[in-house]
Amino acid sequence: MPEDTKNAPTFAENYPQWKRLVENQTLVAHNMKFDYSCLTSCLKDFCNKDMSFKTYCTMKIWRSVFENTGLSTCCNKNDIELVNHHNALADVEACARLFILAVNKSTNLQD
Repeated sequence: MPEDTKNAPTFAENYPQWKRLVENQTLVAHNMKFDYSCLTSCLKDFCNKDMSFKTYCTMKIWRSVFENTGLSTCCNKNDIELVNHHNALADVEACARLFILAVNKSTNLQD
């Protein structure tokens, strides 16, 4: 919601506080294509950083198992609780559980 970030620092102001979480790290997301595009564009536009990352996409990983690979569907079919869907923290926790489950099941980790 817009009010959630109304008084927040800008991307460039905030980046130094969390850059250690992304720089030289492997990133995992559900629909990585979208998140990767947003992150790399913001880094370039607001921080003058041209970066690339090793990535995994849980949507692609589970596409080999399920026809519908929406986050809520993947969670439901894997008995992963997804409370407050579309809340950033809830979605990232669910995505992490999907990735860990795929690793533990030796699922093909397409990137």
